Amino acid sequence: MVRLKFNLSPKIIAMLTPADIAEHGERHVERWLTEQGYRCYHNTQRQGTRDLEARSADNNMLVHVLSHLESVQAPSLGQSEHDSVCSRAFMLGFDAWLAEISIDRHGDQVGDIHWKQLG
Repeated sequence: MVRLKFNLSPKIIAMLTPADIAEHGERHVERWLTEQGYRCYHNTQRQGTRDLEARSADNNMLVHVLSHLESVQAPSLGQSEHDSVCSRAFMLGFDAWLAEISIDRHGDQVGDIHWKQLG
């Protein structure tokens, strides 16, 4: 009699943390901006911010990135976050923008980045 051996152990799928989701989203937005000719800078002085300073010869933008998994509804930008981004952009002399990006469970971009000018 031949016994077949099956591997029945469940596969463990690593879940992205909220910090991972935000980081992947920022990387995709930064890559897109760089491809458009912008130089991007992260302000590390403000803990937990997801803002990129994007500079080009023609335009300077402060981009707030909202990242979410494709299977989850996109988070909304709260009024205090909106006001904070706009205020900081105004102080820098930049245009304030929101970049909303969807990623899959591996951190890859799904669809296009949705852009909205704030103000």
